[in-house]
Amino acid sequence: MNAQVDLLMDSLEIAAERHGDLVPLVYQRFYARYPQTRQMFGRDAGNLHQGHMFNGMLNAVLEQARGCCHQGSIDAWVADHALWGVEPAMFSVMFDALHDTLCDCLGPDWTPPVAAQWRGTIDVLAGRFDQACQATGLRR
Repeated sequence: MNAQVDLLMDSLEIAAERHGDLVPLVYQRFYARYPQTRQMFGRDAGNLHQGHMFNGMLNAVLEQARGCCHQGSIDAWVADHALWGVEPAMFSVMFDALHDTLCDCLGPDWTPPVAAQWRGTIDVLAGRFDQACQATGLRR
């Protein structure tokens, strides 16, 4: 691995050790901004669908940090989510929900290098999602 990915992985492990499953915490923040999206998950017993989506988001973040996040994957993700009525702005809000949850969970371990790595990786990735949305005709 590289130092950037190690920093992200270490912070995820610390947050999970302290707070357990991060999925409900991230989605709570997301739903606060977009309460109407709860219905998109239907009866998600045990938050399985949310967990799947969360894992996909984490994989995209880690792939971006590794420099191997393929645009085709982002394009496919955007196209699939557009079918469900996901608005372009929702992608960056979800990434911000992850960022802010980790900040809160890490407390004093949310150091300037950790914050900079998360913010930088998420900003680049969110920008790529914005480009994919524009390419498919979805607008903010």
